[in-house]
Amino acid sequence: MIQNLGTGQKVAGRNKNGRFVKGHKLTIKWKICDSCSENYYGQNASFCSRKCAGKYFSVLYKGKKMPIEIRQKISRTNKKNGVGKWMTGRINEKNPAWKGDSVGYQGLHAWISRRLGKPNMCENCNTSKKRMYHWANISGLYKRNLKDWMRLCVPCHHNYDNSRIA
Repeated sequence: MIQNLGTGQKVAGRNKNGRFVKGHKLTIKWKICDSCSENYYGQNASFCSRKCAGKYFSVLYKGKKMPIEIRQKISRTNKKNGVGKWMTGRINEKNPAWKGDSVGYQGLHAWISRRLGKPNMCENCNTSKKRMYHWANISGLYKRNLKDWMRLCVPCHHNYDNSRIA
């Protein structure tokens, strides 16, 4: 319940986290947003919303590297608020979006590249002078079996796939 929202007036019933506390009073002042120049009331914020803060900093640091002090402050705030902690340890089968063997073509190739790395030679012609190398599926079943993949240069991969089709 808000008593009177003039400058420096009291807002009763909520603590600094916005939770209701019986008999607690918090001083909040009217301010002007640095980004959109709208009036808002808040304690330590310079912006009326995260959207305005993002717009302000994206314009301010466009084409520049953000200073280390600001990056450290953002990092401390994110750590304090638990940003990124919900996904810790949720890799592969533990991830709620894991699809197992029903993964798509691009997703499977990305998974193989993360597991086996970037191929740098061809297992068929034993060359490492070509420009591009691919991970080629041996069986054609596209399962998550690391032994079912081999490194091939683009011409050998093309020939291998065409010989399997014919």
